[in-house]
Amino acid sequence: MSPDDKVFVAGHRGLVGSALVRRLQQAGHRNIVLRTHAELDLEDQAAVRAFVRRALGSGWAEADDVAQEAFLAAWSGLDGLKDATRFRPWACGIAWKIAQTRIRSRRRGAARERVFLEAVD
Repeated sequence: MSPDDKVFVAGHRGLVGSALVRRLQQAGHRNIVLRTHAELDLEDQAAVRAFVRRALGSGWAEADDVAQEAFLAAWSGLDGLKDATRFRPWACGIAWKIAQTRIRSRRRGAARERVFLEAVD
């Protein structure tokens, strides 16, 4: 990680968060974005997982995969989040798009399978 890379620290006023900020500053990082835990709750994965499970209409395993992918995408694009208090709906929006892609992929796979089975008969 370069000292110019943007680093987000949620909960920077707490014991661990403040220590992390000090360590980053000592290492020469200059682009540290600070948010309180209330402003950016990165622990609300259960809400996103439940949302994805309902969207997919499948089990927890697939919902976990999509939620994990959504949180990785959200983390990568965190600088695109304009209002940190809107993290949950923003992350759910990312999860919704990934879930829709997954559903379309499922349908295409089923259609390919039908075509293959018809050709084999």
